[in-house]
This record gives sequence, C-alpha cells and structure tokens, in this order.
Amino acid sequence: FTQVMPSECVKVMVRVRPMNKKESEKNCATTVKADEKDNSIVLFNPNEKDSEKCFSFDYVFPQNVSQKHIYEQSGFHLVDAVVEGYNGTILAYGQTGCGKTFTMMGVPESEDLKGVIPRTFSHIFTVIQSCLLYTSPSPRDRQKSRMPSSA
Repeated sequence: FTQVMPSECVKVMVRVRPMNKKESEKNCATTVKADEKDNSIVLFNPNEKDSEKCFSFDYVFPQNVSQKHIYEQSGFHLVDAVVEGYNGTILAYGQTGCGKTFTMMGVPESEDLKGVIPRTFSHIFTVIQSCLLYTSPSPRDRQKSRMPSSA
C-alpha cells in the first residue's frame, strides 16, 4: 500500500444536479453555475442583473459530471486512507430532491450510474482480495503446512 496522508480533516464537495423531468418540461431557468476548475458555485437570479453570489469549496461537480468521476474525487482516496488506518466519513447533506440519494446510491446495477456507496464497497472488496492474493500461501506452501512435521 502507498502511504496516504490526509491533507485536511474535512473536505466540502458540492454537486449540482441536472434539472429533473418536471423542471425541464416547465422550461425552468438555470440558477446555478458550477466551475470545476475554480471549485466555485455561482448562484444567480436570471431575472435580476447583478444578482450573482459566489461560493468556493474544496471540490465542485457540475450537472454533467459522471458518477465515476465523483467517486474518484471523493470516495476513492477516502477508502485508501481507511485501509491505512485513518477514519473516514462521507456525509450527504442537502434539501429534499437535491440528488443525495442518486449521488450516494445511484443505480447499483449499472456500472455508469452506480453511486458512491456501491463503488466504495467494490473498492474495499478489491483491496481485500488483492491483500488475500498477495499474502495467501502458494498451493505448494499449503500442501507443506498440511504435512506432519518430522520431529
């Protein structure tokens, strides 16, 4: 394993969900801009000039970001840190309907749409499997261990 040292105790990540079907059908206006490069969110009222309010975070994910990308930026490094002995928590917080369940669970049966939790479990089991393969004795060693020792 590589040495994983967390640089901060808490990271704040924001995902902007795409408009749902109902919002799209009503032609609702977008009121949020996400800048992944600057890690900033801009809230604005499209009907008011100079209404922009900008907020900065550790990570920002725009509407079109993949579930895999979110996991790679959030859960992947956390699992690696946990394997190294650090504590780790992912907390999804937000208003009803803002996308917490989709981000965290997604569609577990779909590789593209599965969320943070199923990806975390897959990652943990992959780490365990690689440890077992790395540390498991060869078939020859297992056979030797079953042989009675000559004293």
